[in-house]
Amino acid sequence: MATASHELRNPLNGIVGMLELIERHVKENLSVHKYWQVAYNSSNLLQFLVNDLLDYSKIEAGKLTLYFERFKPAELIKETIKLLQF
Repeated sequence: MATASHELRNPLNGIVGMLELIERHVKENLSVHKYWQVAYNSSNLLQFLVNDLLDYSKIEAGKLTLYFERFKPAELIKETIKLLQF
């Protein structure tokens, strides 16, 4: 699974990184920025999905380490809604 993790995450990180770099160039063009926003949000959601799938495989293998930390549910919901807006 470590190989699959590397093979899935590296290209996806490259896509997200490139989208972050070109953001400033498309901000001024509203029609292009709308397309950029869809691509950026979709790639971030895909990253979350890949991470969840890889975590699920770690759970099945008994190798997932859990970390506990405090958080504010309202802030988490707001952040999630921002990611889901296209």
